Amino acid sequence: MPTVIYEPRGRAREYSPLAVNLYRGCSHGCTYCYAPAAQFTTHSSWTNCIAPRKDILKLVERDARAMSGDPRPVLLCFLCDPYQPADERVQLTRRTIEILGEHRMSAQVLTKGGERAIRDFDLLKRYGFRFGTSLVFADDGLRRVWEPHAATVESRVKAIRQAHDRGIFTWCSVEPVIDPEQALAVIRELGSAVDFWKVGKLNHMTFAKSIDWAAFYDNVTGLLKSLGRDYYIKEDLWRIAKCTTSNARFRSERTDIRLLCPSLA
Repeated sequence: MPTVIYEPRGRAREYSPLAVNLYRGCSHGCTYCYAPAAQFTTHSSWTNCIAPRKDILKLVERDARAMSGDPRPVLLCFLCDPYQPADERVQLTRRTIEILGEHRMSAQVLTKGGERAIRDFDLLKRYGFRFGTSLVFADDGLRRVWEPHAATVESRVKAIRQAHDRGIFTWCSVEPVIDPEQALAVIRELGSAVDFWKVGKLNHMTFAKSIDWAAFYDNVTGLLKSLGRDYYIKEDLWRIAKCTTSNARFRSERTDIRLLCPSLA
């Protein structure tokens, strides 16, 4: 029988060595979302037809029992959001966190659900799991255009700050970077509340080719270093910056610019 806790491949593996997707579909409606194409469906269907995966909790329990004690963190989730509005009713995410904790596994949340996630901070704290938010805009007007049904910027900021204040390890995914200045503004806003940053460029949209990614790379790594925060620059951004910058410089800086927190490896 196929496992529901799986090993991501390709670019996804830069985020987590293991993952689980609890829902089919995501109501946030992000315009850049790759999940509908990956699941061979339309954006409209993916956004409007949300359902728990069949027998998902039984399958998570089965996999967790078989993998008991595995230290690799399980990401909740890649293809859906663990704290989209549907989860307020069925609470698959809370029970999944409990199951992973009961079987001495590790987990990390990544969500645009904002304050909806606060409900489960008691479990994240108890099990030493990590809380992450995905945030690419400081301006909520831009957020509404690109992520129309996701939580507001304010709600996500409140959630990550509260997690940090409660002693939960926090991380932030700044991907896909759509507006470099907005991405930098997010880091300045949350610099003191985020323990670990992951930054990645926009792909698969024509206008991304007009962005000076090498300049953004310089600006974002300089800012993160000045804040003294651990970070990881995703491969696509790192490679495009490398191709437009002297090889000698990258040989000397590679160790610094590819900081990958051991606890998230």
